[in-house]
Amino acid sequence: EYMPVEFFQTPHHCIVYDAKVEFVYWDSYKKYPQGIRVVRYRDIKTGEIFEYITNNFDLPALTIAQLYQQRWKIETLFRWLKQNLKIKEFF
Repeated sequence: EYMPVEFFQTPHHCIVYDAKVEFVYWDSYKKYPQGIRVVRYRDIKTGEIFEYITNNFDLPALTIAQLYQQRWKIETLFRWLKQNLKIKEFF
C-alpha cells in the first residue's frame, strides 16, 4: 500500500494518474524510502485502466505507459513461443 506525496501534470488524456508515492507500511518504506512513481493509463479502445510502477521520474508518463505496453507484448510473444514451439530457454 502506498500514499501519494507529489502529483505530476498529466497533459495526455490517456494518463489518468501520475504521482510520486511512498509506502505506507514501515517494513516496505524501510526497504525503499526514496519513493516510486505510479502512472495509470486508460486504454482508449477498451476503457481499461493499467497501473505502472517505476522508479523513473525523468520520462513522460505516456512514454512509461507505452514502454510497459511494448514490453508486455514481448513477454506474451516469448510465452507463446515457449508453449507452442516447445522451446525451453532463449539465449
